Amino acid sequence: MKKLVKPIVHLKIPIYAGHISICESIEAAKSYFKNIDFEHYGDDYNGLTIKAFGNNGSLSVIIIFDDIDNIPFHVISHESIHAAWAVLDNSGIKPSYDNQEVLTYLSDWVVKEVFRIKEMRRILNN
Repeated sequence: MKKLVKPIVHLKIPIYAGHISICESIEAAKSYFKNIDFEHYGDDYNGLTIKAFGNNGSLSVIIIFDDIDNIPFHVISHESIHAAWAVLDNSGIKPSYDNQEVLTYLSDWVVKEVFRIKEMRRILNN
């Protein structure tokens, strides 16, 4: 299948500082993020979220799927919570039962972005 959508999509995180990069595969992530030791994370996963920092100290959350076109919903949901937690932790916000909306709204945004990317890929690659 011809790839017509970028293998990594970089998104500015709304409200909070930093970016989220959504990678279609571990191969795409390894070729772009050369300063990360991916061997540390192994290779037996459907999804992986890494909290990193750019040269200027800005937050970069990297979400990697082993096959974004066929990733199950539960993996997208799982990784979105990891990503949202990393953003909130970096912002000094401690989610709790009393302020759980900060986590749910941010993870919801991540899930919607992944599905937007998947839909774009489906339309452009067919």
